[in-house]
Amino acid sequence: MKMHQKIILLIALVALVAACGRELKYIAPLDPVSVLTGVANTDSLNISGKITVTGELASAGDGIVEHGHVWSTVNEFPDYDTDNKSKLGSLDEPANFTSSVILSEANVTYFIRAYVIDIYDRIIYGEKVLEEIRVEEDVLIADFSIVNNHCTAPCTVTFESESVNAKQFKWYIDEALADTTAGFSHLFEEGGSFNVKLTVFNGNDSTSIVKPVTVVGVTFEKPISGYKFGEAVIPLEEGGYLLAGTMDGDGASNTDIFLMKVDQDGVPVADSVWHYDVGLVEEVTALVRLSNQRFILLGAFFNEETQKDDIFYLRIDGRGVPEGSPDFLGDSGRDERFNDIIEASDGKVVMAGYSYNPVTENKDLYIYKVDPDFASASFKERIPGPEDEEAFSLVETEIGGFIFVGAASGAGEGNPTDFYVMKTNSMGIPENGYPKVSGSADTTHSDIFYAIDKQGGNIFITGNVNSSDEDFGDIVLVETDEGSLDVSPPFSTLGAGIGFSLVALPGGGAVVAGARSGQAVISKKGSVSWDHAFGGSGPDFFKDIQTTPDGGFILTGSKNKVLYLVKVNSQGKI
Repeated sequence: MKMHQKIILLIALVALVAACGRELKYIAPLDPVSVLTGVANTDSLNISGKITVTGELASAGDGIVEHGHVWSTVNEFPDYDTDNKSKLGSLDEPANFTSSVILSEANVTYFIRAYVIDIYDRIIYGEKVLEEIRVEEDVLIADFSIVNNHCTAPCTVTFESESVNAKQFKWYIDEALADTTAGFSHLFEEGGSFNVKLTVFNGNDSTSIVKPVTVVGVTFEKPISGYKFGEAVIPLEEGGYLLAGTMDGDGASNTDIFLMKVDQDGVPVADSVWHYDVGLVEEVTALVRLSNQRFILLGAFFNEETQKDDIFYLRIDGRGVPEGSPDFLGDSGRDERFNDIIEASDGKVVMAGYSYNPVTENKDLYIYKVDPDFASASFKERIPGPEDEEAFSLVETEIGGFIFVGAASGAGEGNPTDFYVMKTNSMGIPENGYPKVSGSADTTHSDIFYAIDKQGGNIFITGNVNSSDEDFGDIVLVETDEGSLDVSPPFSTLGAGIGFSLVALPGGGAVVAGARSGQAVISKKGSVSWDHAFGGSGPDFFKDIQTTPDGGFILTGSKNKVLYLVKVNSQGKI
């Protein structure tokens, strides 16, 4: 071979090697990409045709510029270029993802699989292909929308059918036929909770759906002269409220009790106010509605005959009218008081307070379970402790036992109290580890639990805990469960003040009523919290709070030493 031919061949070989080097660099091995097709959620399929489908990017390679799902009714292996796709965007690392897929045709099989496109423009599919079918179009489904729910009465609420394949319609409000068109509006003149039912028809087929409607009733703020303060209030089945509290008696230091019915606007009903002079210094301590819609009122008074603090009760019918006169329940040999009463799951009533122990000269926890006629007792226990112990409130547990909360004498100057919790079985016998006594580090001021309520196994307790505000302390709100009943510090608070009463809410959280800086206060803690003050310059307070049928709250207490009745909406506002 001639020299110049060798040179040409060498140059060509060098060029070829250089070119191959560039090509080898371009097709160097890539990081693997892996995508998996997940599952389909067809919960909404029958109504809208829309389903959600999951996927998983198991390995992202050098990066993903687009991911999602492809689907087809023709291609058993859906293709990105020819079929529907969700186009969810880029991903830099492994992740789970979800696409919305519309099954627009009925009685047709949809093939669905996941896909990704990497930075090298490669399309990678999930190996699994889902097969989903939309139900037949003639399936009858009832559904409707509500416009202006939770309005304040009087107000109009509009209902529109969103049913599938419905030919005829029947609307009911609390079982009363209201309309027969596809949509209608209804004027609610009073507040309350209502069940709205839509029944739809197609030939011989029919189906129904029921939805709740809440209409907020009247709100008001009323001082009622002639009475000192309200201790307890309960909504009546017939409408309006049953209210009990304290009024001035004959002597300068004497007090009597009253029971009255007020209408939905908070106005006393004529011939429905009763006064009782049982003894000296009387007060209402509790009011409970029984499952038979009757009521029992508990009270305390100073018995002039025995010279002891004593207990009385009054039975009240379902209309809020007293049945006879108050009867006495105390032991003539000792000071006694019940601060709260509940109806147990077996229909009997349970009361809690204190009984004076003449041997130790201390207050003992006093709990009493009896039938509603006060004729046959299940238990009557006086449970002694090292110092004074008193229960102010109680609830029944999910397994039929009881939880009592109150105060126990603690150590320190002035004999301040600590938080007190007792848990018993169904027969009033204390469980192991009880009572629990706890409190703040301050030993010069008292810590007291005044009220307890529950929803399911969730427990809420309120009262007063020491704080930097030496005059009032803070409103304490303990949230725990009935198993652990953890009442140890640190304590959650709602600002300065005292919590006298509370209601636990079905959706979580609680609303507390009490006093703060001379004003009556209501405060909610939950997913949505709020705080409102009422009254004037004081001393004003709320002693009781109850829920109302329209989703609001009714409260009673005192404003400037006059009976105070307040009805608020579900946000605590008038």
